[in-house]
Amino acid sequence: MNSDHIAAPARSDLGRAYRERLARDAVRIDDLTGEATADRLLRITYRGRLLPTPVFLSAAERAALVRDLGTVHRLLTELPQRLHDGSVGALADALGLTPSQRRQRTLLLKPVLSHRGIGIVPGEEPDRP
Repeated sequence: MNSDHIAAPARSDLGRAYRERLARDAVRIDDLTGEATADRLLRITYRGRLLPTPVFLSAAERAALVRDLGTVHRLLTELPQRLHDGSVGALADALGLTPSQRRQRTLLLKPVLSHRGIGIVPGEEPDRP
């Protein structure tokens, strides 16, 4: 990616105005992402895939994104029930999680699943390897 300009066209009037201001002020991409790319954790996590500008969404795009993310979240939290009769442990086994990963993931999933009314299978001890 060239450090001097943003190649992709703006998708909205607000995006165009933002980019025009960057051009007028001679702001380079490196100026926008410099602190983030200097951060080791962000560099490792995002592998250099940082957006140099904000994403401006229309109301319709935002509504579609909210709907789609809700659907993804619902489907992911329903995986234990859909695939393994509600067993988070069986899902962890199917995913090939190590005992340590299994403990961490199960601890993270329990509040999400409980909030959605999905219980851990009675008698299952998901916090143990």
